[in-house]
Amino acid sequence: MNRSNKSKQGGWTRNVFLGLFIVLAVGISLFGMLGGFTWLERKIFASTGSYTKTCVDGVSYLQFHSGATVQYDQSGKVVLCK
Repeated sequence: MNRSNKSKQGGWTRNVFLGLFIVLAVGISLFGMLGGFTWLERKIFASTGSYTKTCVDGVSYLQFHSGATVQYDQSGKVVLCK
């Protein structure tokens, strides 16, 4: 084999691997965007306990992955916000 045949062969395999990588990346992205990872997301959020605070009509709510609840202080009163 001469040099030009080696470079053509190496370029071909590189293009095949690049094509496979792109197809896998797009497939995984679409799978994640369409809700394929919802079970995994629920497990991660449940284990970390992460939430976001939201203010609606002057009342503070905690938004979890599984739903929302009113935020209460230590004495059991509803937390108000502005």
